Amino acid sequence: MPSLVAEIGDVLESHLIMIGLLKKDQLDNHQKKLIQEKREQLEKIPEGEFPESAKLCKKCMTKAMIFMDGCLTCLNCGESKCS
Repeated sequence: MPSLVAEIGDVLESHLIMIGLLKKDQLDNHQKKLIQEKREQLEKIPEGEFPESAKLCKKCMTKAMIFMDGCLTCLNCGESKCS
């Protein structure tokens, strides 16, 4: 997390999702399409497999974080450090 305030906000958001007051963010069709296009660019990576250079995503705990358009983005869940 970039700051203590961001960490507190993340904990509050997670709690509100867990108790049902907020809906879990879903990827929209545009985001899914961009992620799929990036997968295809990376040598036709099969679903569930990611490049060896990928880093661990702290949201979904999958080694699927790559640099896409200058931002670390997860090819598994869509988490991005720039959004």
